[in-house]
Amino acid sequence: MPASSPGGGTLLCGLADLPEGAARGFDPGGRGHDTVFVVRRAGAVFGWRNDCPHHPGARMNWRKDAFLNADGSLIMCSAHGALFDIETGLCQLGPCLGKRLTPVRLRIEDGRIHLEGPPGPTSKGGTRMAQSHLPQNLNRVLIVGGGIAGMAAAIRLREAGVAVELIDKDPAWSVYGTGITLSPLTFRALCHLGFQDRLIAEGHGHDGVTLNDMQGRLIREVRSERLVGPRVPAEGAVLRPVLHRMMSERVRALQTEVRLGVTVTALDQDDTGANVTFSEGRQDRYDLVIGADGLFSGLRDMVLENAPKPRFTGQACWRVLFDTPKDWHQGQMFLGPETKVGFNPCSPDQMYMYLLESVPGNPWREPDALPAILQDLLAPFGGIVAELRALVDDGREIIYRPLESILVPGDWYRGRVVLIGDAVHATTPHLGSGAGMAVEDALVLVEELSAHPSLEDALHGFMRRRLPRGRLVVGNSLKIGEMEMAGDPMPAQAALMAESIAAISAPY
Repeated sequence: MPASSPGGGTLLCGLADLPEGAARGFDPGGRGHDTVFVVRRAGAVFGWRNDCPHHPGARMNWRKDAFLNADGSLIMCSAHGALFDIETGLCQLGPCLGKRLTPVRLRIEDGRIHLEGPPGPTSKGGTRMAQSHLPQNLNRVLIVGGGIAGMAAAIRLREAGVAVELIDKDPAWSVYGTGITLSPLTFRALCHLGFQDRLIAEGHGHDGVTLNDMQGRLIREVRSERLVGPRVPAEGAVLRPVLHRMMSERVRALQTEVRLGVTVTALDQDDTGANVTFSEGRQDRYDLVIGADGLFSGLRDMVLENAPKPRFTGQACWRVLFDTPKDWHQGQMFLGPETKVGFNPCSPDQMYMYLLESVPGNPWREPDALPAILQDLLAPFGGIVAELRALVDDGREIIYRPLESILVPGDWYRGRVVLIGDAVHATTPHLGSGAGMAVEDALVLVEELSAHPSLEDALHGFMRRRLPRGRLVVGNSLKIGEMEMAGDPMPAQAALMAESIAAISAPY
């Protein structure tokens, strides 16, 4: 805790400890997290409460001292990407547009920065700062599922000081797949979770996608807005194993209790907690259980009566890794009457191809037959697609998956169990936003838990924000797939794609 100041107030740090263009957070009241932060700009120092006006109690930073956007020109709230003027605190972009941060009074004396007034969490006018309700809501949380949704929730809760136990049924905690598209929604959510630098370094970032016909003739280019900051790409892709490694390393670094090869076999709950029985026979009790166990969620079947089942959409998705051509700097799509082929750079030197195929009846396909089937599907395409087609049968891995979807239309919680991610809104890959939706769920859930003293109020607030978002992403993704299967005109498909990308770029 910063020391008391001889002249009154609280000593925060030396002026030399706050370089030009930097920000630092402090915990003058001993709350266990930074409640105020200061920014130095053009020789002046500005102080603000660490409290987003969009949701009182939501902290601005995604890690220690990370209060600014990528180029340091604005204050950024990690919860929603809202941007604030450093000198005035006025929100310039985001869900709290026009609102202001709450200032704190500072005094610069003898080369040191002091917080004026008492060290506790009070603002300039003496109003108490909004506090996080996580400690009184939760002491222990169980997360079922170690995929993107579960890991995101574990990271955010551990950062807030909540004890978390995460279980996954896979003893190896492995990941299946090639690359994962980072739509503007997904890229922003992962950056807000703290992975901006690693995504840029180990994945691939760009600002749009080129839509072409089957022969490579341009239909239109869809450009995306840079949501995180002017120097951070709008979208991109990353290899699935790389993203899994990033997130799992962070989960373990935060000292999350991780148990693998374990499932939930029984669950009962009362007003104060949930009793859980595990597959190895152990029983334990938790304040909250978060179900992040995917499309075929066992927890969904346990707690949500009459929830819908996953349904086959009529399409299947093929994925293959290739080296990226030297002159490709962003995503490319090639649209046919019933088949769409896309390529997304997902590392400094690799890209993955995805092909969406209409497959009525969902026929079984033998693994040995996949290369020949894929080559037949690619045969009508010209240009670069034809060149890459010749490389399909050279022993590289081909992943084929029928597409299934689900959207639970009502509440995603019962009592002290809440479901997130694919367990309640599994979407198709048309908008590249399934992973981002899972991360957004985790961010919003922890934010709502922090903002409300009542667990019921927090979960209600979570649903109020997430269900409309789920309807948008799942609904538009399915609509695009239906247009592809119906052979709708290419410009119409491209227009809905552009409209959808703009919609998912809105604050969450």
